[in-house]
Amino acid sequence: MSNQSSIEWTETTWNPLVGCTRVSAGCEHCYAETMAKRLGAMAQADIDAGRNPGKKRHYLNVLDKNGRWNGTVNLVEEALAEPLHWKKPRRVFVNSMSDLFHKDVPFEFIDKVFAVMALCPQHTFQCLSKRPERMAEYMGTLDAAGSREDIADHLGFSAPTMEFRTQDGPLDMTAGEVLREQMSWPLPNVWLGTSVEDQKTADERIPHLLRCPAAVRWLSMEPLLGPVILKDQWLIDPRECTCYEPEYGHQIGCMFHGNPEAARGPWPGLDWIVVGGESGAGAKPMHPDWPRKLRDQCVAAGVPYFFKQWGAWAPDCLCDKPNACRSIKRPSPGPVGCMFRCGKKEAGRTLDGRTWDEYPTINSQLSTQPA
Repeated sequence: MSNQSSIEWTETTWNPLVGCTRVSAGCEHCYAETMAKRLGAMAQADIDAGRNPGKKRHYLNVLDKNGRWNGTVNLVEEALAEPLHWKKPRRVFVNSMSDLFHKDVPFEFIDKVFAVMALCPQHTFQCLSKRPERMAEYMGTLDAAGSREDIADHLGFSAPTMEFRTQDGPLDMTAGEVLREQMSWPLPNVWLGTSVEDQKTADERIPHLLRCPAAVRWLSMEPLLGPVILKDQWLIDPRECTCYEPEYGHQIGCMFHGNPEAARGPWPGLDWIVVGGESGAGAKPMHPDWPRKLRDQCVAAGVPYFFKQWGAWAPDCLCDKPNACRSIKRPSPGPVGCMFRCGKKEAGRTLDGRTWDEYPTINSQLSTQPA
């Protein structure tokens, strides 16, 4: 299903597949499971009333009796073409209800998703996975000679006619020809990210992400369940790189000071960090020092930082109703004070008196307008 999103760092969600499998502590209070339960109930109600449940039918068999993902992943072929019909450019969160790189998603289907993203350079697609090792495996297949030229052949539907434009004016080419001959690789409108909740998952997942060629490589550190130090080789200030060219920035394709084995993408480090606390039933508090130290690391490295939310728990200085909240001691040693459970809305998303809504800047030479 596609809809306008309340997620602060995106604008729209696009779900060409639904269903997942829990893989780490960050999955414990998965909001997508709760939404899948609701959509599954709506689908069953439609069926009971003799109505067509549409794409909601894909939520009927993805949860176990406890309301958790049961490992079933349903491919929603009819949702693939949706971005091709969106005229207004937007940021698109890919698969908020699943993981594109789940082990049961065939590479042939991922090809279709990438083909759609390539045919929609007016949109920015934000892909996020807890399985960056499979992401790296897939991106390796696309890196092989000839594979990018073949990706359009995997489209299982007729794409609408698109008028492609460059700085020199319109191109007299079909979408498929643009995909094969004009689209740069990696796709400039596709951001690849991985979820990190603590130091262990950071150490495990970030190296796999950095093996992936991408215009932007980013982290979603939500829910943040522990302190994380992003190592020097992960946060690299492009201004301090001897290969840096101010005119082109990341797009010049720095290969880590002339060492092509150090990185396969256009830049060897991380380009964007999103941080947030946990919300919902059973949410755990986030120590205030955790997002602060990540912010300080990003500021020092010149990497954009986005603070999404405190979650269900807020520091006492942020809560407007401390007497109505249940207080606990801070979850780890730090300054004297308490965390208060006041809910996501009351807790807000200011960090030390300001909001942090920074985004990476990417140069794009190709844009389109639907005919």
